[in-house]
Amino acid sequence: MVFLQPSALTTSLDPSNPSWASRAWLRARIHGKVWGANQSITVAEAIRCGTINGAHCLFMENDLGSITAGMLADFVLFAEDPHTTDPDRIKEIRVVRTVVGGNTVHEA
Repeated sequence: MVFLQPSALTTSLDPSNPSWASRAWLRARIHGKVWGANQSITVAEAIRCGTINGAHCLFMENDLGSITAGMLADFVLFAEDPHTTDPDRIKEIRVVRTVVGGNTVHEA
């Protein structure tokens, strides 16, 4: 089970900027070089790590982590589909809305 935890020293938990998650599938680029490409994960795997896997690690998989009837409505709506966006541009995708517990906490 893999869960993505943002580093408090290098990222923000700003609900309008979930770019910390994109680092898992992009890997860090330093001076144009991709480090650890063989350790990268797919976009679908990264989304799962940040949703249902995260809920499981918190022992809350019965309450959140997926869009399912009866669960808390926590989700992010992106302006573009990260599955079809060029991997180098994923971190630039604009967040249109962030909903936590059924309440909009960010709207562009």
